[in-house]
Amino acid sequence: MKLQRQRSYPHLTTLLSAGILGLIVLAVTLGPLLYPVSAQAIDFSQSGLPPSWQHPFGTND
Repeated sequence: MKLQRQRSYPHLTTLLSAGILGLIVLAVTLGPLLYPVSAQAIDFSQSGLPPSWQHPFGTND
């Protein structure tokens, strides 16, 4: 009786999971380079102001 050799290839879910994880790692790595504004630099005294010409949607972001 001959033993059949099984193919060793990753399953589709493994490849998809690794791809999504790679995209998350890439986003975390490149995020600060693409948007260099510090989260601690928010001026809370200016938040919640109504819309103006400088901020047409307000300042609640």
